[in-house]
Amino acid sequence: MTDDAELLRLSLARRDYLRHPLLLAEILGLHALMRLTSGPARRAVGRAIGELKVAVCDRRARARLAVAAGRAPHRLNIGCGENLRPGWLNIDLDPRADLRLDIRRPLPFREGSCAEIYSEHVLEHLAYPGEVEQVLRDWWRVLAPGGTLSVGVPDTVYPLESYVNEVDDYFAWCRTQPWNQPWIETRLDQINFHFRQQALGFGQDHLYAYDVETLAARLTSAGFVDIAQRPYDPARDSRAYTLYLDARKPGRPGGARQTE
Repeated sequence: MTDDAELLRLSLARRDYLRHPLLLAEILGLHALMRLTSGPARRAVGRAIGELKVAVCDRRARARLAVAAGRAPHRLNIGCGENLRPGWLNIDLDPRADLRLDIRRPLPFREGSCAEIYSEHVLEHLAYPGEVEQVLRDWWRVLAPGGTLSVGVPDTVYPLESYVNEVDDYFAWCRTQPWNQPWIETRLDQINFHFRQQALGFGQDHLYAYDVETLAARLTSAGFVDIAQRPYDPARDSRAYTLYLDARKPGRPGGARQTE
């Protein structure tokens, strides 16, 4: 478990906060408060720290875009983490990203200005109902007619079928992954982690689980068509045991419109 001193060091390492002294003071105060709390109260404080960090990153990125001249991005990699795609605009809160945005807010691009969106292991971190529908509708908005969306989420079928059928392949794979937790001892522990992805001290990180039917329903409600499942492609994707769906915005492809 990361202790409070390490959490504070990581927070201060993000130089963005030094440009916002009031927010920095709030973050320091919240870290101090975390030392005095435990359980649900500690998790609530941890989430508040996270939201402040998101607000700082998002504010700076949107301000930079507002004064920058140039064309709209042709392809968006939303929630890129460390998986940066050359030739794409890589969006994440990770400091390695091209643009650090809170994707729960509308993207700062004009309607129909992008040709392609790729997003992997993002939607499961958003609340449903509420955030997921808004985010997908906004992605639909910025795509040009005929533009494509490829989205990947943890495939809930694998762990459930493996548990019911007492097949260990999936659980053995989980034990080799860097995100596996030391407290996971049993197969049901792993199921619980799949649904919640608990972060010690901060609470639940996964907010919704998906299978093909459920994810396709969300995409359909947002206006996407030609929704189809595709297999994991190691040249394109970063993680096995992931559910990938491709979809399209209705209309004839005519290239993304450019902004001034």
